[in-house]
Amino acid sequence: MNKAKQVYVTYIRSTPEKVWDAITNPEMTRQYWGYNQASEWKPGAAWEHRRIGDPSVAHVAGKVIETAPPKRLVVTWANAADVNNPDKVSRVTFELENLEDVVCLTVTHSELEPDSDMLRGISRGWPLVLSSLKSLLETGKPIDILFLKSVRDAGGGEAGHGHAGVLQGAKEMSNSKFLYVTYIRTSAEKVWDALTNKELMKTYWFNMYQESSWTAGSPWEMKDSKGEVWDAGKILESHPPHKLVISWQHQHHEVARDEGFTRMTYLIETAGPMVKLTVSHESDVENSDLIAKVSGGWPMILSSLKSLLETGEALPRP
Repeated sequence: MNKAKQVYVTYIRSTPEKVWDAITNPEMTRQYWGYNQASEWKPGAAWEHRRIGDPSVAHVAGKVIETAPPKRLVVTWANAADVNNPDKVSRVTFELENLEDVVCLTVTHSELEPDSDMLRGISRGWPLVLSSLKSLLETGKPIDILFLKSVRDAGGGEAGHGHAGVLQGAKEMSNSKFLYVTYIRTSAEKVWDALTNKELMKTYWFNMYQESSWTAGSPWEMKDSKGEVWDAGKILESHPPHKLVISWQHQHHEVARDEGFTRMTYLIETAGPMVKLTVSHESDVENSDLIAKVSGGWPMILSSLKSLLETGEALPRP
């Protein structure tokens, strides 16, 4: 049976040492995760995830496989009752890349059983947890833990709704589709404004911006600081402040341009005291060159957008 994998990438205005501490220090994990994550963090050492309010019970457990602070940490991961069942054990890799004032954190959760409760649970959980981690390190305040708990418990424990059209979790690039979820402490109206206001776009899109009247059927263009068009298309759907769908064709690189139009969707949902922003970018072309390219750009742009809306300052270009 082929195993499943989830990858989540976020960019955080911080240092590798602070991000490493946030991942391994139980005093930090309880703030943004709602769990004490405890271990000696040495290869071969056990680690446990103990829920706040019931610290006597380990919810998730495993072993440390690799540790290279503050750059890389690899652990096994399973429900506490399944740690000795190889079929139920997955693997989580944390990779921290220092980009001067910004850290690129990549979390890869691999060796997951397809269509399993664990896969559904972590697909819902990692975007929440890492959005909360980013908020804590950049603003000093994580996402509300009670809200995190309510989302975790919805649908029964860590399991919840699966991919069902919109990925409930991490970045994934397969079958020419990219999906990404982030949580932002702001309002739906402010997210919509940031996605459609070209002056705001320039700050978090690194001087790129989009032009359109943002009504269904209207033309749409992506331009650089010199006004040169890099992508073009039209608005397919516009439902402010909740949904925007764009027909998108790249204009510069021949291979990507010749693939024709792709479809990009913003879905903006109010989620307790914050907004859940889901971005889907897909192509009918198998192994699309454009989707492969944007899968590297979207996490940086959306991380910068979250920083702008939560701190008032977008991320610097790495």
